[in-house]
Amino acid sequence: LGRMYYVKGNRLYQSIPGDFDSVPGDYFVQADEDLIGVSSTRNVVVAFGQNRIYRVAGARDEFGNGEILLDPIFDRSGAISSGSIVKADNGIFFAGKDGFYFTDGYQCMRVSDPQDTYISYTNTAAKRARVQGAYDNVEKRVYWTVQTGSGSAPDKIWVLDLQYGINADETPITTFSTLHSFNPTALCFYGGALHFGDADGYTWKQTLDRSIDAKKDTAVAATSWNAAPIIWDVKSCNHDYGSMVLRKYFTRVTTQFEMQDTNLSVQINSDADKGRSVSALPVIRSRKLATAAGYGDSKFDWIPDLYTTKAGDVVDEFRMFKGDGFLRSNF
Repeated sequence: LGRMYYVKGNRLYQSIPGDFDSVPGDYFVQADEDLIGVSSTRNVVVAFGQNRIYRVAGARDEFGNGEILLDPIFDRSGAISSGSIVKADNGIFFAGKDGFYFTDGYQCMRVSDPQDTYISYTNTAAKRARVQGAYDNVEKRVYWTVQTGSGSAPDKIWVLDLQYGINADETPITTFSTLHSFNPTALCFYGGALHFGDADGYTWKQTLDRSIDAKKDTAVAATSWNAAPIIWDVKSCNHDYGSMVLRKYFTRVTTQFEMQDTNLSVQINSDADKGRSVSALPVIRSRKLATAAGYGDSKFDWIPDLYTTKAGDVVDEFRMFKGDGFLRSNF
């Protein structure tokens, strides 16, 4: 029979098997610290403390027989908020003291690159409580809300991409935010789409069929909001090109974009040796002809010095890095 688990203070409570609403007062096990939350993966129950992660062993039966045990499996970090604990296909992800972590109930590891920015985003109890997560089981990504500014609500979403495997300290992470009133306070996936509530009481839905964003204006009705462009700001992973003795050349970057009934403008920046030499490469621009749905430009005037690529569904361009003495680097 199934069991439900609850946490309160430093106690983990278990329901009577098959009766989730019935939790006798003595059906609990006590930890040495306050417990943040509880989840499960592949029939393994996992409890999350402030400083440790525990596998739950044993159980009480419907007659009160048996014993509930907490078996510590990780003592480097606990979970910083109950809302950050996200159950995925192959385990549980959560926000820890110095990054995002993964556990399968037997082992635990940090999966994000440790950064000072993460610690600054979670350095108060209020900021930690605002980290809320959700799992996209179609695209295999974990989403978390994060507060990066000085306001009173999250202003960015961090996305852990699991399509390339789970790697210690190196699982890819992307983020998305806007320049105008983006405050996601809670996340969920419904019907394959991301839904999130915000601090002003609105519920938003992210879909791939929209090439523009809505600019929130609490002074008018939502139907009167202005449109805003969706700006993509992508920073690729660092690549190790060798040692200080044997460095390598990088000369060009090739890009490919699939246009979604909209215009395209891309600014590529090269960053050699983590900021030692940063330079902006020529902009890639493409215009989209109008479609039956009305998207794109009704008139296409080709201006060679402005538009570097012709209209089409796929934009395939390369850019040469500047030969200013920094074509060789370690990263």
